[in-house]
Amino acid sequence: MGVISKFGTLWYRRRLIFTLGVREITQRFRSSNLGLLWTIIQPLAVVTIFYFVFSVVFQNRWGAADESKGDFIIALFSGFLVYNLFFDTVSRAPTMVVGNVNYVKKLVFPIHIIPFISSIGSLVSFFCTFAIIILMYILIHQSAPHLAVLTIFLSVLPVYILSIGVSWIIASTSVFYRDVTHAIPLILQALVFVSPILYPMSRVPDGLVRDLMQMNPLAMPIEQARAAIMFGALPDWMSILQSTAISILVCLIGILFFQRLRPGFSDVL
Repeated sequence: MGVISKFGTLWYRRRLIFTLGVREITQRFRSSNLGLLWTIIQPLAVVTIFYFVFSVVFQNRWGAADESKGDFIIALFSGFLVYNLFFDTVSRAPTMVVGNVNYVKKLVFPIHIIPFISSIGSLVSFFCTFAIIILMYILIHQSAPHLAVLTIFLSVLPVYILSIGVSWIIASTSVFYRDVTHAIPLILQALVFVSPILYPMSRVPDGLVRDLMQMNPLAMPIEQARAAIMFGALPDWMSILQSTAISILVCLIGILFFQRLRPGFSDVL
C-alpha cells in the first residue's frame, strides 16, 4: 500500500514536478548564451561525429549499398533519440539525492519525485530531437514520414519508465557508495556500443551474442523506433507489452529500494 501511495502522489504533485523541472532546465542553461539550443546542438554534434567515423572514414552502410547519406544519418539519429532519453535521466541519477541535500532534510518534501523532475529536461530534449529527425526526413525524402512514426511514443514509453526505476536505484545507492558516480558514466558509454545504435540488430551474428544483446532493454525500442521513422513500420505490440511489463517491474523494485534506503540519507548527508 505504501508503494501505491508513492505513485499516487505523482499526480497530486504534478505541478510541483513541472515547476521544479522547468526551473532545473532554466538553471542548467542560465549561464550559457545559446540556452535551450544546446538541447539541439548536443545530439547533432554526437551524430555528426559518429556519422563521420562510421560512414565517411569506415565507409559503412546501414542497409543497401545505394542508400543515401541522409538515410544513414537518420538511422543514427533514430538510435540516439531513444538512447538519449535513457541517458539524460540516468546520467544525473548519482547526484539526484546527493546534490539535493536541502530536499532530503525537509521531511515534508516527497524526495522520491526527484527522478521525474530531472526527466523533464530529458523529455524536452527528446521532443526537440524528434522534431529535428522529422524535419531531416522531409528535407531528404521531400515528403512527410508515414503516420506510423507516431507509434514511436509507445515504443519509447518502456524506456522512460525504465529510466525512472534505474534512477531510483542509482540515486539511493550513490548516497552510501560514491564510487557509483564514477561507474555510471562508464556503463552508459559502453551501452552505446552494445545497443543497436551504430548498427542494425541484423548485423549481429546469430547465437549467444545476439541472444544477450536482445536482453538489452533498449535494443527493441531502438529498432522499432528506427523502423517507424525510416520505413513507416508498425511496432510489435507484444514486444511493447513485454518491455513495458519489465520496465514497470524495474520501476517497482526501484521505488522499494529507494524507500528502504531513504531513512539513512540524512545520517550520511
